[in-house]
Amino acid sequence: MNQPRGVVFGQDGNLYVGNSGTNQVQVFTINGVFLRQFNVPTSGIYGLVMGVDGNLYISDPGNKRIDVVSTSGVLRGASVASGWGATQGIAVDTAGNVYVADTTGNVVREYNESGTAVTIFGTGVAGSSLGQLNHPTAVAIDSQGYVYVYDKNNSRVEVFNSSAQALRTW
Repeated sequence: MNQPRGVVFGQDGNLYVGNSGTNQVQVFTINGVFLRQFNVPTSGIYGLVMGVDGNLYISDPGNKRIDVVSTSGVLRGASVASGWGATQGIAVDTAGNVYVADTTGNVVREYNESGTAVTIFGTGVAGSSLGQLNHPTAVAIDSQGYVYVYDKNNSRVEVFNSSAQALRTW
């Protein structure tokens, strides 16, 4: 492995590891047996999640996009959104919406299945007040739809409801 930056279980039960240094995804059994690897068209993998559609979603900050790749390595599409800074953290909720941490834009954006931005979390201005983010690098969604954002330069986690209202930090 070379600079692994993402790890996720697939619907097939295998473990997928995104290697930023080689722009490859390696596939292992749950017992660590190497199965295969494939190249992905990125400038570096910074986030890797499994979508409800069975595809891998890969955060590619150098190209400012999200690549959608099958578990066999076939590129299904790339989403390039204007206004993105460096995309890092990525999450997919149970409805198939994709959440992207825009590190330099100081927001997390939610996109529906058609690729339309539907919600923005954070103000877009770096800060430390409730509702502001400063270099968000990771995002997770719980079963109730709450959005958890790791806010790197504030050394905290900020929690939002599904309507992008900031609730608390820790």
